[in-house]
Amino acid sequence: MSNSKYDRSIALMCPTCGNRELPVDENEEMIVCGGCNREFTEDELIHENSEVIEAEIEEITEEILDDFNKTFKNLFKN
Repeated sequence: MSNSKYDRSIALMCPTCGNRELPVDENEEMIVCGGCNREFTEDELIHENSEVIEAEIEEITEEILDDFNKTFKNLFKN
């Protein structure tokens, strides 16, 4: 099983306007929405997108478990 198969990039969005243009500058403390100019810290943005993040985690978990079950069954088939 390749771990890279489970790599994901989650596009976070502004909870105010739904914009996904959220440039992250490592040198800046705040992230500014490109649509409504709302400012966030990285932690605030992650908190505001926690449902999206949790859904992605659940999807990846299901994929891993399905692949594990398939691999396990194939071991005993042969």
